[in-house]
Amino acid sequence: DKTGSSPTPISIVAKDSKPEKLNAKFFIAHTKPGMVQFMTENLWPKHGAGVSMKKKAARRYMTGVEIRKLADGHPLSGEQGLFATQSFAQCDVIGEYVGVVLTVGGRPKGGGDYVACLEYGLHDQVLKLDAKSSGNEARFINSCLGIGDGQPNVVMKTAYVETLPHLLIIACREIAIGEELLLDYGEAFTRVHVQNLKGERETKPVVEDIDWGELSPIQKEESDY
Repeated sequence: DKTGSSPTPISIVAKDSKPEKLNAKFFIAHTKPGMVQFMTENLWPKHGAGVSMKKKAARRYMTGVEIRKLADGHPLSGEQGLFATQSFAQCDVIGEYVGVVLTVGGRPKGGGDYVACLEYGLHDQVLKLDAKSSGNEARFINSCLGIGDGQPNVVMKTAYVETLPHLLIIACREIAIGEELLLDYGEAFTRVHVQNLKGERETKPVVEDIDWGELSPIQKEESDY
């Protein structure tokens, strides 16, 4: 507070109160009336210039990446992958994983290869995204298993933007131009993949063998694999 006045004290809140409610109460208690408005989204100008500002700022496609056909010698030769066309630093937000939002407990049509959990929590108790038939460039990010050193260079993290959950693709290390973006698809996908490599399955596993949250950002201790 640059005015020099001491902030208004706030009362003690019960331990079971939600963090967002605590933050809101703290914000209101430490802000002088009429000076700052508590908001949950950006306020764009409503006049014509404001509309032009939004159009200019909007990005229809992910920047710094491109979809390429995988060359001979690649474990997934002939398929597609997503590659960096610019360098990314660790923790850079590369883009957003988008798709059709599934209801809690909803099962995707045609398999779970492009399904990711939109929220943190148990995989059968959270909203999910299915990018099998509707999505953007991020749906072409392959699993890191069997590619290069087998380690991911991007991760999925849920962030709340304008009150709603969004699934962001974030660089977990520096990424060079021309490098393929790779994800850890999760424990269930890994288990099936390793079984296939060992020859324990003669054919591609049926959909039911793969957990619907294989692209999930779920913490291991919270899952029930």
